Amino acid sequence: MYQHVLLAENEGRRFALRLPLLICFSMFAAWQRGMVTFFGKTISYSGNTVVSVEIGDFTVFILIGCVLSIFTTFFLPHIIVWAERICSLIALLSAAAMLLPLPSEAMLTAMYTQYFLCCFMTGFEGAIIMCCFTERTAVLYLTVVNVITNVIIGALHNDFIEFDFLWFRVFAVIALLLMVFFFFRLPGNVWPRLVKKSDEIKAPKRMILSILLWLGMSCFVFLFGRSVAMSVNHGVTILYLSSSLCGLIVYLIWRFYGIEPFRSFSVLTAVGAMGFLLAVASLYFPILSLPACAFLGVGSMCALFSPLLGLVLFKRYPSRIVPSMFAAVAFVTTLINYILNKSMRSNLTVLYICYLIIAVALAILYLTLQPYLSYVFRGRITNDITKLVNDNDDDVENTSFEVAEKVGPSVSGDETEAALKNTSLSVLRMRNLSRIAVSPLTRREYQVVDLMTQGLQQQQIADELGIRSSTVITHRNNAYSKLGVSNKQELFRKADYLSG
Repeated sequence: MYQHVLLAENEGRRFALRLPLLICFSMFAAWQRGMVTFFGKTISYSGNTVVSVEIGDFTVFILIGCVLSIFTTFFLPHIIVWAERICSLIALLSAAAMLLPLPSEAMLTAMYTQYFLCCFMTGFEGAIIMCCFTERTAVLYLTVVNVITNVIIGALHNDFIEFDFLWFRVFAVIALLLMVFFFFRLPGNVWPRLVKKSDEIKAPKRMILSILLWLGMSCFVFLFGRSVAMSVNHGVTILYLSSSLCGLIVYLIWRFYGIEPFRSFSVLTAVGAMGFLLAVASLYFPILSLPACAFLGVGSMCALFSPLLGLVLFKRYPSRIVPSMFAAVAFVTTLINYILNKSMRSNLTVLYICYLIIAVALAILYLTLQPYLSYVFRGRITNDITKLVNDNDDDVENTSFEVAEKVGPSVSGDETEAALKNTSLSVLRMRNLSRIAVSPLTRREYQVVDLMTQGLQQQQIADELGIRSSTVITHRNNAYSKLGVSNKQELFRKADYLSG
């Protein structure tokens, strides 16, 4: 796959982390959801904290925290690591203060501080995964490490063992200590260089919109599954345990059989849709409630894996809109889900059927995205292209004279080197495509196929090549015929040979 100089530079800035450090990072999710659990019970049920809180106050804190998180992710992404350091230190101090015999007003202030920071730091977790982790680190975090996190969350939800608020406060201090350790271990200047107009990297607009739509629907699946589980005795524990087991299986399949997580998502979405069917049936046959929670736990992995989609998208188009839009979509989806639940609480059957339709649409949409995601994912984690470059130096040398002639003497050495590199990769990419083609593609057909595998749409390709849209269709159809494919999804699968 074609790799712009900016993309190659950002690739080199990503870092791989070992399991112990990732466990420290995962304490954010356990701490955050633990806060929601205990404060949620204070708001919704009998109360499980030492002081009473008002739902109106928390709504304000949630809104302000989430909006500021999205604002920071978009406008000030380079300060995210330092913001995490400062916020985790403040959260640690307020958690430690909650262990003291404080007056009610001081305890309430500490609790509000904790909850606000939970919301404010939410978007930062996903941004760090998308922009800074390697694929292997991200998959390890979202699968194996999530097993540990989900077990902790399941325990904190008090389904089998009643945890007093005191023990949660002790856990919060330990979790925040680990978080502080993690964020201060990260280098301060880890943020990648963001794309500018001068870089001339085309945004795969339709792909971005499709992925954001998929994210919104997967968030609905997750929120609905958690709502159903909270209404069933031991449902939350079953939900999180099935999610953990599913994540571990996805990792083992990828680790030992080389099947990347995106190929497993289609199964996850299908199982999640089955969970919705069981949830509808459980309204009439309560015995199906726990199996529904188990299936919905598997389906909820789609939302938990969403940072991996953001990672792939950011590697293809490193724009500030990617992590910020992911945070914004999750926030808006939560608001819509709240409104739906409030307005249709009296008719659960209709509400469940609405969510079932969303789950089916999620599965269909993902089938159109999966080939592209798998192609980009494989192209970024393997060394196959690098090896091909080393094994085909003759191709590089033969193209160097042509590139030097095009760039001219007025261009700097760095730009010439970048042009040589990109042209060399282009030649190797064409060579691999021709290996799987039924008959050789023309130069223009190669260019059209190459831009399609970068996620560009028909009009974008026409603008890039300076040709008519109808001409793009002609070249595309000719390439389809020669490659033995009939649509873009099959093309991505065929092009997957480029990376292995």
